[in-house]
Amino acid sequence: MHGSWGDSNNWAPVLPALTMRFRVLVYDRRGHSRSERPPGQGSRFEDEEDLAALMETLVFAPAYVAGNSFGASTVLGLASRRPELFRGLVAHEPQLMGVVADDTQLLLMAATGERIGGVLAHLRAGETLAGARQFVEEVALGPGAWDQLPDQLRRTFLTSAPTFLDEQADPDWRSSTSAASPATPGPPC
Repeated sequence: MHGSWGDSNNWAPVLPALTMRFRVLVYDRRGHSRSERPPGQGSRFEDEEDLAALMETLVFAPAYVAGNSFGASTVLGLASRRPELFRGLVAHEPQLMGVVADDTQLLLMAATGERIGGVLAHLRAGETLAGARQFVEEVALGPGAWDQLPDQLRRTFLTSAPTFLDEQADPDWRSSTSAASPATPGPPC
């Protein structure tokens, strides 16, 4: 499962090796590239349910599941509610800032939060290019990195920017489990 700024193409470099040993499913999460961008506030719970539905419909469960960034947070949230779907999981850099939000010793977290705040300010102002560039150069890859990215990857960042803004507005994105528990029949209100 890819992160906030990407799509299923993020997995292209590792697919040949994975498909030699496993049946592999990659897809674009809602709001990314070829997937629908439904109106209204989305939630990580919806992404979790999308993954569960794909795994069950395509008979991929139980499975080894890998997630990156927001995708890793989503995988962890689903695994906490539906462990029977998982044979194992890899969570690379899950964006669970809420888990460490109160730790004053983590100055890096405060600095990262400020930089992400700047990205969000650009996106809220409709400055998609400025927000995507700032994310790439100040949060993810470093100064000058935007101009070094292939055109297709820059387009993916620009296309994904509204979904990143939406994800940041989900009150449950920062937690280690989604607000919906097994006792909760649907997404939080």
